[in-house]
Amino acid sequence: MAIFYCRDFVTIIQMKLNQAIAKRTQQLLKESGMTRYAFCKKTAMPYTTFTNIIKCAAKDVELSNVTRIAFAFDMTLSEFFASPLFDPDNIEDL
Repeated sequence: MAIFYCRDFVTIIQMKLNQAIAKRTQQLLKESGMTRYAFCKKTAMPYTTFTNIIKCAAKDVELSNVTRIAFAFDMTLSEFFASPLFDPDNIEDL
């Protein structure tokens, strides 16, 4: 489970897999300084598809799209999924 500390309170949050993919992608976008537009141009992914992934409108994210996301950040799929966001205890729909 993801544990977030806020002063004296501990919040345990479980998320769906599509939410974890969205959060991981948002983290990588922020770290890279790449805009959504630049990302879509680099990957040839339609902007609406990417926006649906980021906003969790896509309940099931296709592996081909996750691969595009990882490769856009010069990562393997293993590196993309190495984030604690994907620990089995953090994902409720596994």
